[in-house]
Amino acid sequence: MQQANTDLVIRNPFGTMDVPAPSDSEVMNYAASAALAGDAADVNAAPWASIAAASDPLEGIWASRWNGGADPTIAGDTPDKWKEGRAEVRVAGERIYLRFDWDHGRRHGLIDATRDETGRLVGKYINLTNPAIMRPWVGRVVEAARIDGCFPNGRLDFRRYTLLSFRDAHSAGPGIHRASVTVERWIPGSRLSARPGMTRRE
Repeated sequence: MQQANTDLVIRNPFGTMDVPAPSDSEVMNYAASAALAGDAADVNAAPWASIAAASDPLEGIWASRWNGGADPTIAGDTPDKWKEGRAEVRVAGERIYLRFDWDHGRRHGLIDATRDETGRLVGKYINLTNPAIMRPWVGRVVEAARIDGCFPNGRLDFRRYTLLSFRDAHSAGPGIHRASVTVERWIPGSRLSARPGMTRRE
């Protein structure tokens, strides 16, 4: 009786199934034509996440969202609707892994990418809930709180907020919780300790 091979090596640090051939010709061909300017006109430029940036400029918890396809498991979903969720980014050697979910954590995906010569993240996405779905993905780390990303059908972005971006996004209107602390010098992604009087309700 032949025994099954149990010596499988998992590359990704999350312990899930790996993304097959994350740097194949399909990925490279898509990366050659994918364009991400990383400017203020991009759909991912305006702050939308409710997850704070950690001290690490890349690793840690992020918010994620994607569009460009209708998820048949979500009633009424359409390709243009954003599917939002939570994500975690981990770096292992030269590879960057982005694990994310949507539909209130019921669906999961994994990106396996590496940096190209321009600094972009280039790799492939696999739907861990339905592994038959795989797509090339290209991302640009714009800042410690923003990763713009695209795949052939649409967008797959990651975001988290810093104190300054949170203040800018919530600075107007009655009842808005506004930060009242003044920051003279602050490195994006660095931790700031909350103190009494830092926020007020107007």
